Amino acid sequence: MATDIRKTALGTEDVLYANSCNKLGYVLLKQRKFTEAEPYYEESYRVHAKTLGRDSDYTKNSESNLAYIALETGQFDKALERYKAINNYISDQSSKHYKYNCFQLAKTYAKMNNKSAALEFYMISKEVKDKSDVDAMWFEELLDK
Repeated sequence: MATDIRKTALGTEDVLYANSCNKLGYVLLKQRKFTEAEPYYEESYRVHAKTLGRDSDYTKNSESNLAYIALETGQFDKALERYKAINNYISDQSSKHYKYNCFQLAKTYAKMNNKSAALEFYMISKEVKDKSDVDAMWFEELLDK
């Protein structure tokens, strides 16, 4: 496996090793194997944060994936904590990354039945032009429940 090869060749503090962990986590995430994906994303996050810094896109991506796992496994408080932490490190609030994160916060709040907070973050996320109508329909349906 690529992670083992890079771990042996480069050690556990190398960005290429972290990237391999992130990619393996992604494969598992796509298969909805959340508990299997989580340790790879944790390792990716740890190494990226240590080597590239907290505000690196690689670090934010790893943390975003960890937040998504928390959301999908019903750990809403943990998901909120991670998504909020990511937004605190995004300086450009007009960026797609910030607004995508706001959409994920809206989904989390909606699943927690906090409709006012969900709507607040959803309205921020709606400004992203490439958001699909399916996302909007899903969200509006969720708020109607």
